[in-house]
Formats: sequence, structure tokens, C-alpha cells
Amino acid sequence: MEELSRRQLFHYSTTALVAGTGFAVAQKAPSGKNEVPPVQSAMDRGVFEPTNPSDSYRLYPQSDTRKPFGIVKDFFEHIQTRDDVKQQILYWLTDGRASFIGGACRFQFLEHTIRPMYEAAGMPVELGFGLGMQESLFRNYSVSHANAKGIWQMQWAGRKYGLRGGDYFDIVKSTEKQLEYLEDLVRVFDWQLELVMVDYNYSSGRRYARYRSDPHAFRRIYRRLPRQTRHFVPRVLAAIALGLEPERYGISIPRLDTRTADFDAPRDVHHLELGLLLGTDHWNLGNLNPRENIRVWFKEGEIIRIPKIYEDTYHDRINGHPLRGDFHQFVADVYAAPGQDVRYVVSRGDNLARIADKFRECGVKGSDHLLLYNGLTSTIIHPGQELVIPCTH
Repeated sequence: MEELSRRQLFHYSTTALVAGTGFAVAQKAPSGKNEVPPVQSAMDRGVFEPTNPSDSYRLYPQSDTRKPFGIVKDFFEHIQTRDDVKQQILYWLTDGRASFIGGACRFQFLEHTIRPMYEAAGMPVELGFGLGMQESLFRNYSVSHANAKGIWQMQWAGRKYGLRGGDYFDIVKSTEKQLEYLEDLVRVFDWQLELVMVDYNYSSGRRYARYRSDPHAFRRIYRRLPRQTRHFVPRVLAAIALGLEPERYGISIPRLDTRTADFDAPRDVHHLELGLLLGTDHWNLGNLNPRENIRVWFKEGEIIRIPKIYEDTYHDRINGHPLRGDFHQFVADVYAAPGQDVRYVVSRGDNLARIADKFRECGVKGSDHLLLYNGLTSTIIHPGQELVIPCTH
């Protein structure tokens, strides 16, 4: 087989993931070992519109366990008067449609963990669904430009409530701390949903608590909010609406088999590489196998958890996929495998300490480590200069 170019390989490995969910509903992926399996789009596999209505998923509210949020006692009546929410529903149904379906599929694998935690806290799971959808599309390893991390995109609030290091990527720990934060917010704002979301996104110092009894609070403070927060609040509400009654808006979320199976890793493998081998959503594999950092690889013998529907495919492809070597190298170029070096080109504003911190999870032990490994006689580096980064773990 001719060597694939990086662009061809990327296209092959992501065709079924970018446009759709990358999840299998019932049909198993092909397992032939002697030829490259055909690329199928999510639409070809029947992911978007299952013919049997019973295959559709919807979010069930927990109205029996919560105090109604102030302005949404009748949620659907409320949104009919909200042009900003309807505009964001349109976003989720058009440009954000595939992202919404992918996020809803990932949520199904997390629901058995998140729902009971929300119920125990007396917090509506609908809010968790909307926040997770807007913040990260339920992608556990999401890190924003502002360094907000995890499904709930906790940053300063994460530090305040005690999250450290890999805690941000631990589903249980991060959800526990997020709920502590939300519980404090609903006490401050007396269950005024929109003000809770404003503070969650904007960290306004709770300056708007005086509006907590005003059903039109968001409209009154709208012009004082950052543009991001003006979109954040109605988009979360829109995601909740679609999750609760997707059929009302003509969207079908596939109901997935969320059973899982555990295996011993036969070799060092990254969850992104595993997603390429199985032809499934690597973000979901990351959620099922939370690590301290996205750069960390599974070591040989470690337990890997995958959707059970891919059990046979796993056995066929983990060592027998015709593109196994290409996929391994493709991922190692981004997240270096243990024992491999990374070629790093210095950018403007870089220094050795900053670069060492960036690759700390790879095993880099500070700027002196990089200095010695590269045979440098000075800590001064220049844009365009190439450094070799040792990855020991």
C-alpha cells in the first residue's frame, strides 16, 4: 500500500467523526484485515435519523426532585417569548447540529454518573445537560484559551472549590465541585436561573444578586454583560429545550447502547489512536478513560474501557488494522508516545521554562533538562529555532 500523506490520513481518520457522532448504533464496523475498511459517513450508518422512533433519545427532567427555577416554571411557554433563545435553537439545528448530536451521544455514556449526583444535590439535570453541551460538548479533555478545563470548564471556580491537576478531568471530582459551586449560586440568586448562568460564565462577583426577584433580570443587565455571556445564557437554554423535546424541533438523537467492556492494553496506545482504529469518537473514549492529561498514553497492561458494541472490532483491529502504524505515528506526532522525542519549533514569546512546563506531562523536568538534552550553552532561544523534547512517559 502506498504511504498515505498526512492530509489523506487525516481525512480518512476523521471523515466519520467531524460531520457526525462517530458512534455506532447497531451496525458493527467492518473487521476485514486485508483491506482498508470503507469510509462511511454518519448519515450512511444511520446515525442521524434512525427509522425506528424507539431508537431516539431524549433527556428526561427530574421535576419531582427540584425546586423550579424562578423564570422557567413552564419552560416551553417561556421560550416562545424569547427571540434570543429561539435564535440559539436555530444555531443548534443548523451550524451546531452535528455538534449537538455528538454531545448528546457522549452525555448518554456519562448520564449514569452525572444524573444521580445532580439529583442528590437537588439540582435539575437539565441544567447540567445545557451547561455541559455549551461548555464542552461533553468532551472531558476540553481546555479553553483561558485555561478552563474539563466538561464543566472550571477555571477560577475550580481552584476556589479545590480542583487540582488531573481533578479537572475526573468526571466525579469535577462534577462534585461544580455542584458545590452551583449550590452556592442558587442560594445567592434564589434560583434565578439566568443570573446563575451569568455568574457561571462571567464570574461577575455576584453583583447582580439584587435582581434575583426580577423575572426580567437578564434583559435589564444585558447591555452590561460581555458579548460572550449574552450568547451563553440563551444558548444553554436552547440546548436544554432541544434535549428535553428534540422531536418538537425535528432533531433525532440516536439512543446508544452504553454498556462498556474492559480490556488489558496489549501495547502502549493513546485513546485518540484507539478511536482511529475503532472508527469511533475518541472524545467518548477519553471520557470513559479519564487521565491526568490528554498527552498521557495507556501503558501495556493497563485497563482500557470501550463501548461494548466495539468489542469484536477491538480484537480485530487493535493489532490487525492495516493502518495501525500510520495511525500510531499520526497520533505520536501530536502527543508523543513514551520514549519518543518531539520536535518543537520555538515561537515568539517562548522561553525554556515555559516550554518545559508545556511538556511537563511528557517527563520534562524543567528548563535545565531541555538545556542539557539539546546541548545548549545558553538559555537564550529564538523564534524558528528547533528543540528536541524528550518524552519519557
